[in-house]
Amino acid sequence: MKHVVLIIPGILHQPGDLEGWPDRAATWLLMRGIPAQPCEYWAGALTRRFRQQHRAEKIAKRVGYFESAGFRVHLKTHSNGGDIACRVCQLRGQPGFFQRPIASAHLYAPAAHEHDIAAALAAGNLERVIVHGSAGDDALKWGRRSHQLFGWAGLGYGSAGLDSSELVRVFPDRARQRRYPDFEHSTWHEAEMFEATMQDFAADFRSLTASP
Repeated sequence: MKHVVLIIPGILHQPGDLEGWPDRAATWLLMRGIPAQPCEYWAGALTRRFRQQHRAEKIAKRVGYFESAGFRVHLKTHSNGGDIACRVCQLRGQPGFFQRPIASAHLYAPAAHEHDIAAALAAGNLERVIVHGSAGDDALKWGRRSHQLFGWAGLGYGSAGLDSSELVRVFPDRARQRRYPDFEHSTWHEAEMFEATMQDFAADFRSLTASP
């Protein structure tokens, strides 16, 4: 079985930045024999909602391309990328998209709703998930507050990265949570933590893809 990692960043990422973390992560993985590809886009903090579904559809089509070549697809996301990953999962089985479930999603500081992740697992659109988060993530605290205030209008962000313990309780065999008490929103991919983050991700990836 062949496997590939699609890397989905969050808002304010500059597509085409070869020193940006998605490109560095893809290079790091390729150098270690793990096929990987960044799925870059641009979105602002207040405008990301306008093309969010369009971004998910583009990535879902790419999942289908890899699926047609015999690959199982894994997602590595940060922040808003977690919400996109949930939307990608919802497109499974729809015409023009992919048929097999996403093999695993590794969500770092996901600005996604816990119930959307749970729905992907419950529907069989996602096999495994690991949520990497921190209760001290100020950006997600703001995101949670924004959803409380403006969710009625379709605005605001999810905040599953703050705590996904309920997800793990409901899906103990398919969901894991990794807690980092002192991490800020982007700590995982900053220079001093990048290598450790990638080593941990590679270990998880190899564990999930090891032949029985």
